[in-house]
Amino acid sequence: MPARFTRARVPIPVRARIEWETDGVEFIETVATAWTHSLALVAVDDARSRFRGVWVDVGEVVRR
Repeated sequence: MPARFTRARVPIPVRARIEWETDGVEFIETVATAWTHSLALVAVDDARSRFRGVWVDVGEVVRR
């Protein structure tokens, strides 16, 4: 987790590019809940993920 980040007042609907270790690239409809200059924290609700959210490069996230 970044040392400093901004939390969203409300979750922001986004489409994020996620690269799974075994399944490759997938674009998911999700929400962003925090960000830095270069990263966005997006929610991940998938059995393949050990985490409920992951930090991804802002270039991999687009507002819906």
